[in-house]
Amino acid sequence: HDLESEEEVPSPIRCIYERLKDDGIYLLENGLCMYLWIGANVQSNLIQNLFGVSAIQQLNVEKAKILEIDTQISVNLRSLISKINQERKSSLKLTVARKGDSLEYFFKNLLVEDKGTSPNSMSYVDL
Repeated sequence: HDLESEEEVPSPIRCIYERLKDDGIYLLENGLCMYLWIGANVQSNLIQNLFGVSAIQQLNVEKAKILEIDTQISVNLRSLISKINQERKSSLKLTVARKGDSLEYFFKNLLVEDKGTSPNSMSYVDL
């Protein structure tokens, strides 16, 4: 969703992996943890404005923090995360997961409308 617009909170999408676009950045939280998934084809200026690196490959996801700078996307994303933490009355740990990284596995397991990786797993919708 477009965090560069003036929209305070983007509208949610269904928790299905196929809905994620390679040029997108998505925030997912479940009350216990929060993931920021970054697609493989995200524009370099977005990565620069959020993390201070010019390419997604330069981002160390284990140490990544959203820069506190005055760009529209940084301000909006930090505001959204702050709003979620206020609603949850706790500070959820933000984990950054790039498409294809090992952390993406954990992100994908939270997509409740997708079937899991085991043969007998069911989606939330199937229950």
